[in-house]
Amino acid sequence: DLVEPQSRYVEQFGLRALYDEVHVEAADQWMANHLDSAFDLAILGDCLTHMPKSVGLDLLNALAYRAAYTLVVVPEFIVQGSVDGVAGEAHVSVWSERDLHWHDLWAWDNCRTTSFFLLRGYLPAPVPLADLVQRVNASQLPVHEFHDPARQV
Repeated sequence: DLVEPQSRYVEQFGLRALYDEVHVEAADQWMANHLDSAFDLAILGDCLTHMPKSVGLDLLNALAYRAAYTLVVVPEFIVQGSVDGVAGEAHVSVWSERDLHWHDLWAWDNCRTTSFFLLRGYLPAPVPLADLVQRVNASQLPVHEFHDPARQV
């Protein structure tokens, strides 16, 4: 499923062809209307920086109860205002590892201008966090090779 607050993006980028279900509303509103949902993995990709920090923290807390894992991807050091008249594209909050110390089981990495956070939720997970982190670190993901220009694709 995809939650996308901009209806014009759904058509512009052909999102209905990529996802089983597309919900056109803000992530925090969608979560408030789907409190009985459960997820193996929730992905917040370039999402949190577009909402006030308090709203983002509420969303992360709600997902802790409803997801085995939540993956958060946020840009850093990128100043962005409205884009093509879409005010929701503006970056309105800054996120770093310091914002997640309230959570007791998480991992993170940073790739110059992007931070990745993996939060272990309360739902059962087939892979423990420590094992998952070890597997990610052993893989050839670009985030682990970003410092070596020769290995970039």
